[in-house]
Amino acid sequence: MPTTALYRGRFDPPGLHHIQAVKALLDAFDSVVIMPWGPLASRPIDENIAPAYRALLIDLAMQNLGPRVTIDLHDIEYACVSSSAEIEKRLARKDVCHVVEADSFADDRARLHAGAKIVVVVSNGDAAPPGENVIVRTENDVPGAVMRKRLYGGQPIDDLVPPTV
Repeated sequence: MPTTALYRGRFDPPGLHHIQAVKALLDAFDSVVIMPWGPLASRPIDENIAPAYRALLIDLAMQNLGPRVTIDLHDIEYACVSSSAEIEKRLARKDVCHVVEADSFADDRARLHAGAKIVVVVSNGDAAPPGENVIVRTENDVPGAVMRKRLYGGQPIDDLVPPTV
């Protein structure tokens, strides 16, 4: 049965760690769907760029990852946050695993419907959260907050993002 990893995130901006995560997911899944969040009511508005530009940067960052990767911009285009159950229904795929990052496991898990299958992206050397989840390991993870802090401070992020970004 084909398996799909649904990778949701802010991708503000899309970084090298996101690309590492997608590549690791491709080693474990048949396909990866990248779906950036629309506006989240629980978070203050701290977007660095307008949603249309964020969508473009995501496309540019992920463009060379191959045909098994698709980008779903539904939530950016409609300024909404689709529920995990709605997305599964819209994708019409039987075996969807929702990707959560280890450093935001509790928050990300809380957004998923009961019974959602979970895959956790964990940096090498870090402990995986408890539970029976699929674990995918990456070389390192840089929290988006670190990138945004640098950007707000006028510092470069060239070492954290692909050249196209």
